[in-house]
Amino acid sequence: YPKVMMLKEIFCILRCGFLEITYNKNILIYVIVAIVAIVVVIIKSKIIYKKLEHTPVNVNLYQRDLPSNLKPAHVRMLVHDGLVDEKSLAATILDLIDRGFLDIRREDKKIEDKIDLFRNREIIISKTNKDTKELLRYEKFIIDWFIEKYGDGKEVTSGIVMEKLHKNIYKEQPCNLFECWQGLVFLSFPLKKFYKTTSAGNSRFMYLLFTILGFIPMIPLVCEFLGIYGLGCLMFASPLCVLNDDGIEEKDKWLDLKRYLNDFSNMEKNTIEMVKIWQFYLTYSISLDIESISSKEIEAFFGDNIYNYFENTRRR
Repeated sequence: YPKVMMLKEIFCILRCGFLEITYNKNILIYVIVAIVAIVVVIIKSKIIYKKLEHTPVNVNLYQRDLPSNLKPAHVRMLVHDGLVDEKSLAATILDLIDRGFLDIRREDKKIEDKIDLFRNREIIISKTNKDTKELLRYEKFIIDWFIEKYGDGKEVTSGIVMEKLHKNIYKEQPCNLFECWQGLVFLSFPLKKFYKTTSAGNSRFMYLLFTILGFIPMIPLVCEFLGIYGLGCLMFASPLCVLNDDGIEEKDKWLDLKRYLNDFSNMEKNTIEMVKIWQFYLTYSISLDIESISSKEIEAFFGDNIYNYFENTRRR
């Protein structure tokens, strides 16, 4: 009897081990299928965009002057395919300072805060007397948001802004105000000037069908591949609009300016006040992702509270 029990135990152990190996083997196969589907989507995406967007004709390596009068927030959208974030907001504020609608200074009074963001000197942004009629809606929104809502109508300090961004002012959450501002930037972007529509309707329907099949495990591995492939193509390989000829050339010129600033300027050591010296170079350096003291300072001016909970979680 003990021998029989021992044999049964050995059999159970071997059976469990075999099932575990089989289970792990199945997982490995599914992982391989998923990786293959993702790689296929990446390759297809590159082929699609290479076919729809030609190589820039402009062969210049550097661009010293501004390529056009495109706003900093719009430049960031063009270079980063529609991105509007805290750097867009920071660049817009510096642009308003450079153009004389806002002024900036520091105050030697120390900020009684556990986190010393501004070297114990408080940043003060004030509104000038310059007429704001020529400003776009999203530019006026910034002045109303920070100077009128958070400040006294004339100026606002960094300490007050950081305090207000942790509270709901007039039942308006900072993240909601930021989303309104993002919407105004999107509406003001000259989309038709730089983008063209594509005929991706039929292919998107097919990819949607593949995605739905992924939730119907009739043939497990095949359905898994089709589901990942279909969803990936919907998101990355079937664009409804792409850059037109003007958009491709415009984007390339701004990237040439970025290359010039990286190779021949010293933007990383510039503070916010230096916008009066460097003018548009400092402003657009933030839009083009050139790290500097000024970009870090003015981004810290807002903090993560301008994003909603979901966006904050994603960014972490």
